[in-house]
Amino acid sequence: MWKNIAQALGLQIPDDQLEKISPTLDALWTATRRALDRDLSSVEPALTFHADLGSEGEPEP
Repeated sequence: MWKNIAQALGLQIPDDQLEKISPTLDALWTATRRALDRDLSSVEPALTFHADLGSEGEPEP
C-alpha cells in the first residue's frame, strides 16, 4: 500500500527504505484509522489566520 501511495504522490523512495518504514506506517494507520472512520460532521473545522505583515512587522492596511 505504501509503495502505491508514494508513487501516486511522485515520491522517489527506494524500495529498501519503504520496507524499513512500512511497519511503523502500518502501526500509525491502525492506531488512527478508528478516529478517522468516525463521523466528523459535528466537529468544527480548525480555522487558521495569518496576518500579512509589512517589512516593519506591522499589519498591512
